[in-house]
Amino acid sequence: EPLLVALEDEEWRVRRSAAMGLGQLKEPAVIPHLLPLLYDPQPTVKGAAQDACMRLGESRLAHALAMAYMGRPQGLVELDDERAIEQLEGALESSDPRVREGALISLSTLDPTGHSLCVARLIRDPDEGVRARAAQLLEGLADPATAAVLVQGLSDPSEEIRGLAWSALAQIGFVAGLPALAELVYQGDEDPLARTLAVEALGRSGSQDAVEPLRHALADASRDVRLSAVEALGLIGGEAAADALG
Repeated sequence: EPLLVALEDEEWRVRRSAAMGLGQLKEPAVIPHLLPLLYDPQPTVKGAAQDACMRLGESRLAHALAMAYMGRPQGLVELDDERAIEQLEGALESSDPRVREGALISLSTLDPTGHSLCVARLIRDPDEGVRARAAQLLEGLADPATAAVLVQGLSDPSEEIRGLAWSALAQIGFVAGLPALAELVYQGDEDPLARTLAVEALGRSGSQDAVEPLRHALADASRDVRLSAVEALGLIGGEAAADALG
């Protein structure tokens, strides 16, 4: 444990010594802790971390993981090893956003459909870069199981991420996100733009089940939301939508 703490020391010589010490333990479980040092500004620390990764466990796995976090995940695809997946899933919990983003890229390359939910939960990551990467990957995966999480992305403070979440929902089909979209409208997210996006998505769903939340949106405090609700009900059409419009 002291060695793991020392990896984050301000003094680069301490970080280097800690990496070298971990490399002697022959314990692959510490690899995710070493990965942030692959980005260390001190070349000697970076070199010690790379050497430690090579020493830990099966060298081919360690090398593939190290290369994945350097932006070259091809080795993981060739390896296709369950141990690599376990390491990557663990790295999603790293305190370093670069490692979390690297894990996202590598998991999506190695086993995209099997890890869509792992990717999805990082759309609420505290780091904007990680959230954007997660949203981009989800857009490509088009997995209906991620719809509810993508709806949360409509509330993101970043315009880019809101757009990516919208595009990903469109790829899946807005119907898949209907319950979460309705909840966002009913609960009244504090951001009127998020409510507007949810209302527009409900209209695009074309589902009669969207009529009631849209009826609710007609009384929203935001003029933009109310206007979008009118347009959405017009898109859905039918007797229930006409009745809501009065």
